[in-house]
Amino acid sequence: MSIGSTIPQQREIAVSVVEWADLIVCDVLDEVLESTGDMIAASAAGIEFHDKSASLTDLLSGTCADRLASARNMMFKSIGSGLQDIVGTTRSRRRKRSAMAGSTAEIWVSSMTRVTCRWSIAKRT
Repeated sequence: MSIGSTIPQQREIAVSVVEWADLIVCDVLDEVLESTGDMIAASAAGIEFHDKSASLTDLLSGTCADRLASARNMMFKSIGSGLQDIVGTTRSRRRKRSAMAGSTAEIWVSSMTRVTCRWSIAKRT
């Protein structure tokens, strides 16, 4: 899993991981394949990955079910969209709500985004 390397100069994984994967699922397919440092480096190393890539939408809708069933080595590559940050923060907040009543915590929802949350509600009994 690689989440958050959104500019050409950033890399989170070795090109060998891209080569190893027989199915690469991407949250934003075109942007991941053409604009992230990991995939730019893999392309420069001569690794072809377009034909083994699918969008997260394809995965969730079942469009790539056959490819998923036959995949032995899957990779998830994400640009770490704002929506993912919101969902991650919301889920973390709900989970921690009662346990962290009245306290403050920092939650890292992507490699570049830090959210400080304060829960001021009383713990339910």
